[in-house]
Amino acid sequence: TASFVGWVAYSLSRFERDYFGGVAFAPGPLDQPHNLIVVGSFKLAWELSLGLRLRYASGPLVTPVLGSLFDSSGNYSVPLPGLPWSQRLKDFFQCDLRIDKRFVFDAWTLVVYLDVQNVTNQQNPEALFYNHNYSQSAELTGIPILPTLGLRGEW
Repeated sequence: TASFVGWVAYSLSRFERDYFGGVAFAPGPLDQPHNLIVVGSFKLAWELSLGLRLRYASGPLVTPVLGSLFDSSGNYSVPLPGLPWSQRLKDFFQCDLRIDKRFVFDAWTLVVYLDVQNVTNQQNPEALFYNHNYSQSAELTGIPILPTLGLRGEW
């Protein structure tokens, strides 16, 4: 419409790999079955616009560690991995907001914007890390709330 622009995109995909010489296929490291993006932008009065982006995706796959063996001669632990890419971390969700203010001059336009990523402060897991002997694991998460203030000139 005159004051709203938006779109929705969804993909359903599967990434499988031949790990066993044609006998059996299994999910690979890039498997992400669901991916949904919703974007909308509203034009407001006084050359203001407000935008929103929602993103949802299936969680990433990791290879779990089932245990470890301790090498006393080297003083380190060796992980015992499970099936490759057989554990899926929590799903990804992020909501981003943006507000723009346009200043229109004779020959150019100045845009001032505030972009806030991850408004809901989701702790989206991106990887799994283990301690020195592989007895405990922790998730590495993505960005927290990230506000960005910027200027853009248009000619």
